[in-house]
Amino acid sequence: EVVYLGTATYDAEGPRDAQTQPLRDAGASVRELAVAGDVGGGQQLQRAEAAAMLGRADAIVVSGGNTLYAVDRWRLLGVDEMLAEAARRGAVIAGGSAGAICWFDSGHSDSGDPASFKRAASLEALDFGCSDDNTAAPPEAWEYCRVPGLGLLPGLLCPHHDRTQSNGLLRAEDFASMVANNPAFPAGGGGGDGDGDGGGGERGIGLDHFTALVLEGDGTYKALAIGEGGSFSAADGADGRPTFVPDRAQGRPGLWIVEKAARGGGGGGSGVVRTAAPPTGLLSDLLLLPSEEEEE
Repeated sequence: EVVYLGTATYDAEGPRDAQTQPLRDAGASVRELAVAGDVGGGQQLQRAEAAAMLGRADAIVVSGGNTLYAVDRWRLLGVDEMLAEAARRGAVIAGGSAGAICWFDSGHSDSGDPASFKRAASLEALDFGCSDDNTAAPPEAWEYCRVPGLGLLPGLLCPHHDRTQSNGLLRAEDFASMVANNPAFPAGGGGGDGDGDGGGGERGIGLDHFTALVLEGDGTYKALAIGEGGSFSAADGADGRPTFVPDRAQGRPGLWIVEKAARGGGGGGSGVVRTAAPPTGLLSDLLLLPSEEEEE
C-alpha cells in the first residue's frame, strides 16, 4: 500500500491526481492522507488516521509544494514522528521538490513564492515549481529561503538546482550563496572534494530537476537521469569530472556536493566548492553521516 501525503499542495486534487495516477497505472494501491486542513472531529481524529495509515504503509510519497507549510503542519499533528518511525521500520519514502527536501535537515526552498501560498486563487492550476524555466517573464519580488526538514538525512538539499523560477534567480547560484553565507557552519577544515578546498560544516546537495536520487538502503546511492537538461557540462573537464554550466540547455542532469570554501581556498569567488557526485557510490561519500562516536 502506498500512502500519498499532499500537505505541501494543501491536499489539492490536481497535484494529487497527477502524482498518483502513474502509481495506480503500475498496479499500486494508493491511499491519500489528507491533513492540510482541519476536518470534522478535529486534530485528534487526524492524528489517529495518520498513525493508522502511516503505520502500515509499504511506501510513502510526499508531494511537491510549500515545504514550510507542510513540515509545520506535520509537527503540529505529530506526523513528523510518524514519518520518521515509518522510515525506521523500512517503509520506502519518496517524493520530489518539497517531497525530497522534507527528509533532510533543511532545504533551499521556494516556499516564499506567493503562488505557493494557501490563499492562491487556483491551487489546482499550479505546478509548484515544476514548470519550465521562467526566464522570459518579468521577475517577481520573492526570495528563496531555508526551511527545516525532518532530519532523517543530514545536510541542506536544493531540488530544481538547475532551474530559474519566477523570481528570475537561478537556484544553483542562490543555493551557493546560502551555503557560503551560513554563519552556523564556519569554514575550517574537511569536506570538499578531497583536495583540501572544502570549508567543513554542513554539506549542501544540489539535485538537478531531472535527476532522481535513490538511496538503496544498503549504504549506497544512485543518481538517475530521468530527463534532459541540467548543470553537468556536456563534456567533462580536464580531471574527468563534469563542470558546472548555468545554462541547463547546454548540460545534462547531475548531482552536486556544495560546501563552503576554506578561507583562501578554491571557491572560485563564489565562496563554495562544487564537486560533481558520481552516478553511483557510497552514501557516506555523498552525505556527512554521523560517526559511531557522535551517535553515542
